[in-house]
Amino acid sequence: MHKKIQITLFCIGSNFTCIGPRRISAYLKSKGIRTRIVFVTGNSDYSISLEGDCKKQLADMLKKDIAVGISFTSNYLKIAEALTCFIKDALPIPVIWGGVHATVSPEESLGICDIACLGEGEEPLLEFIDSLVNLNKSNQIRNLWIKSGDQIIKNSQRPLMDNLDELPCQDYEIENHFILKKEKIRQLEISDLKKNFGFSLTRMMTFGCPFRCAYCANDRYQSLDMRYSQIRHYSVNYFINETKYILNKLPFISYLLFDDDAFLGLPQEVIQEFCEKYKKEIGLPFGIGGIKAEILKKEKLYMLVDAGLITVRMGIQSGSERVNRQVFKRHFSKEKNIEAAKIFKLFKNKLRPPFYDIILDNPWENRADKLATLELLRELPRPYFLNVFSLSFFPGTELYERALKEGLINAYDPLKQYHKIRKNFLNLLMLYTSILKFPRSFYRRFLDSKMIKEEKKEYVFFYYIYVFINLFSRLLSYYTNYKFVLAKIRKIGKEITYGISD
Repeated sequence: MHKKIQITLFCIGSNFTCIGPRRISAYLKSKGIRTRIVFVTGNSDYSISLEGDCKKQLADMLKKDIAVGISFTSNYLKIAEALTCFIKDALPIPVIWGGVHATVSPEESLGICDIACLGEGEEPLLEFIDSLVNLNKSNQIRNLWIKSGDQIIKNSQRPLMDNLDELPCQDYEIENHFILKKEKIRQLEISDLKKNFGFSLTRMMTFGCPFRCAYCANDRYQSLDMRYSQIRHYSVNYFINETKYILNKLPFISYLLFDDDAFLGLPQEVIQEFCEKYKKEIGLPFGIGGIKAEILKKEKLYMLVDAGLITVRMGIQSGSERVNRQVFKRHFSKEKNIEAAKIFKLFKNKLRPPFYDIILDNPWENRADKLATLELLRELPRPYFLNVFSLSFFPGTELYERALKEGLINAYDPLKQYHKIRKNFLNLLMLYTSILKFPRSFYRRFLDSKMIKEEKKEYVFFYYIYVFINLFSRLLSYYTNYKFVLAKIRKIGKEITYGISD
């Protein structure tokens, strides 16, 4: 029935991991639908140029499609809008938005696209395509909000998938994968993936997060369905087999990063099974992000380190309990964060220095809050690396609504880049505290001075000195870890076998 049906999925972002589009593509293929994935990177200012030959290439590529899907996060809104407007002007096919932005801002999205998919998209997209094929287009498809004239049909949410093992492995068959870059569309090549991924592959074994941080989209997901607060996961056998399939397609990978929201929330028996099979069947060093102090257990860490864990990343966000609890809605104590850091320290000979996330440029912080963060950074066992982020207000989050209400912002600004902090003295002090242990009196003195909020050219200079030191230290921490070095040596031989070059 679906042999001649085709859909193109655009994945917008700097990284080609694109778990959602790859899952949907594989699922639709398993139902007999032909799919293509186009990876769109855009310009440094989160914009895109669609001029000249690029327009003709796009129109020719999509002219036989039954629909187009576009997946992206909010900071790529400008690219999604430009791409959608061109497609709608050029072709009479529906454009479906999916991913985080469509889920948290469906009504605004439908000002541009035809359909917004809220949450999981595999089954809704298949059902929608079936309705088009059978010439009885349905507006009653759960998870889809559909624009119909001046009305928006807001369909209910379908239950989340219980058995993730029923999904086919993600689509890493690059024969039908393309890249849109610098006003040109071309076939994706293995060298493109190597350049984009480097030596690291991002994986996720779990979906869902039990926390509802005020700056995070998980709050919106949980308002759709509280089961998003539960941790669903693939079986260990499925996950190991899918990982092996992907690694076979990407022989240059020598390191895995598990970027789950709550990997350590898995039951201990599942982690034990994972560690035993991962060590035996995969054997690559790996890292775990999204760690929360409240769910870190020493017993789980012992097993994971033995299986190949070399990198840990934990979200602290603020040293102030007032900010964490009242502003960020994170109920994590300073004592728990320090306790977790001490657990990491037990494995200092096997782990790289831990990574800690901190949010800066917070308009709701007072002097005591800033001092609390500085003192926590001073107190954490060294060495460690600091990941700093500028507080950004993403649509659909609690803090976005608060910032609108209090007049801090007028609307969402996709040009506000969360990884670019303000170059003021306070932020420099935060950064350098991660490598230098200043006296406590030093912090109090400067917090009371006028220069604390100043932004000067010389501060930019000292900022980039820190960036250079930090980058060098991070690379050194990889290449002084024996597990990582051994994995790199093995992969060099494999790359030579496959004939992969930069």
